[in-house]
Amino acid sequence: VVDRRQQPVPNAVVALVPAPTARRRTDLYKSAVTDASGRFRMLGLAPGDYRLFSWEYIEEGIWFDPDFLNTIATRGKSVRVSEGGAESVELTVLVEP
Repeated sequence: VVDRRQQPVPNAVVALVPAPTARRRTDLYKSAVTDASGRFRMLGLAPGDYRLFSWEYIEEGIWFDPDFLNTIATRGKSVRVSEGGAESVELTVLVEP
């Protein structure tokens, strides 16, 4: 996770949100916090389509709220998780929720 100047953002919150058709499955949502280098890992993800979001600060679990997601949907990064696959994604931190 980087900021607008492309500098790593430590302690940023990263949320993985399933595609709209799977949002009732709360087990598909995942979150992580970046390390000192702005890196994060999420393991054991179910295959499917997701959007990734990152914030410097955000209320824990607000990404489960459909109204909140509607306000930020286009600001996330799409990612497709495949069986046994690994993805590397660079996110720009969202400054405000």
